[in-house]
Amino acid sequence: MANLFQLLCVFEALLIAIFMMYYKCVDPIRVDCICPFKKPSLSDLSVYQNKSNAIAQKPLAKGASVYQSKPNEYKCQLEKAVGLRAIHGSNIYTDFVNGNDGPANRHVYSDLVGWGIDYNTLHEILERFQPNFVVEVGSWKGLSAVTMANWMLKHIKGDCKIIVCVDTWLGTTKAWLEPEQNGNTLYRKAGYPSVYYQFLFNVISAKVTDIVVPLPLPGTMGAIFMQKKNAAPDLIFIDGCHDYACVLEDIRAWYPVVRINGALFGDDVDRKEVLDAVKEAARSLDATFTIHGRYWLLVK
Repeated sequence: MANLFQLLCVFEALLIAIFMMYYKCVDPIRVDCICPFKKPSLSDLSVYQNKSNAIAQKPLAKGASVYQSKPNEYKCQLEKAVGLRAIHGSNIYTDFVNGNDGPANRHVYSDLVGWGIDYNTLHEILERFQPNFVVEVGSWKGLSAVTMANWMLKHIKGDCKIIVCVDTWLGTTKAWLEPEQNGNTLYRKAGYPSVYYQFLFNVISAKVTDIVVPLPLPGTMGAIFMQKKNAAPDLIFIDGCHDYACVLEDIRAWYPVVRINGALFGDDVDRKEVLDAVKEAARSLDATFTIHGRYWLLVK
């Protein structure tokens, strides 16, 4: 009997020990015990995981936001290649600060003075080629760029339309020979022109920032840039330096860039140096050109 009594006591003690273990483990979230008597629910597991990972997780910094599952996408492949963000990494128009504390070191006012434009003929050329993608080589203060942008916004359907303006904004030979005359305002600071900021302001004022993209490069370097981007414009407007050597170099550099059945064109064909350069370029490229008012046109 004694042995039986001792066996019952041991069994009772074992039951008490098991009960105490269960009592301590009723909360399955405890990290210092594993409760064999209760299978935790999914909600319990999630709470447990949150608690056990609390030390490893760091709170978001002030002002930080959760990553968006749908990042901002480009409207089209053209914008992805040569759009404003693609070239500059941000919206340079919204970044522009006007005033003495801005990059121009002055308060910029509207100044779209150029050297003349034949609106009717320019519109006829645009109408003929219906361009989504235009490159302008030589933009100065933006008169022709703004004109073409307004036409494209009105007549070209869809969101995918861009004018890339290639210019150093440092002025032409004539601008330095006749500074501050006939629209050749260089807005120099310590001898260095700040016309680029005048161009930005004019584009902002004309409300064509969605379509006009400045590319501050010399003409030939701009052509190389476009080729490396595999970007083939529908139209290329050659309107930079009007000296013979400049016009000839620009046509030869940009002719390989324009798409097949696209065209190069330029103004001031009444100037001998311009006309001679166009003739020589057409001869060397085995191409033909036509004259339309003040513009020459060379179709590829």
